[in-house]
Amino acid sequence: MILSGYLLAYAYLFGVILFIGALQKIFRFDVEISRKVIHFLIGFVWLILYRYHAGTWHFLVVPVSFVIINYASYKLKIFKMFEREDEKNHYGTVFYAISMTAMSALSLVWPETLIPYGIAVFCLSFGDAAAALCGGYIKKGNIKITREKSLFGTLGAIVFSIVGILLFMLILPAPLQLWQIIVLGVAAGLLELVGHGLDNFSLPFGVVLLSTLFLHGA
Repeated sequence: MILSGYLLAYAYLFGVILFIGALQKIFRFDVEISRKVIHFLIGFVWLILYRYHAGTWHFLVVPVSFVIINYASYKLKIFKMFEREDEKNHYGTVFYAISMTAMSALSLVWPETLIPYGIAVFCLSFGDAAAALCGGYIKKGNIKITREKSLFGTLGAIVFSIVGILLFMLILPAPLQLWQIIVLGVAAGLLELVGHGLDNFSLPFGVVLLSTLFLHGA
């Protein structure tokens, strides 16, 4: 059972990377699109880890291994389909894996955060990817909020975080009310405004804390 989890998780992760890499070579879309499509798809690995490894130290292994893999890729340009050529001191893909590792560890120490962790991963995967694509590719009328973030990017993050939560709840029902889902989506969009890749921490941890309060608060 545990071994099956590892095999499925790594097969899925490397399958996504290789598949998007092949599509990029065929259709020659830019690196930012491939980065965010991978970012979006990789979030679904949480469901495999939850099914096979939740509640055990094995829950940490895949995220930790991807901290190492992503850092090596950043330095050596191993997976060029998600490494920006002009990226300097921007460890977004590494931060993503570190964030998942930290939330996995938190869920082992504080089991009530396990489902909120899943909600946060879906918000991060859907919302952050949408923010980059909406903010980067919709130019007309797109007002800058910060040097890195824009109005349409933030709206994309809010809408798609809500979509991510609703999809998550179809797979693993969580007793969230509609207003709570909307609040989580808005919070995710606002927390995504943190720049320099640190939104990979601010968004998921903010959503974990808020959804834990909604699900387990008094």
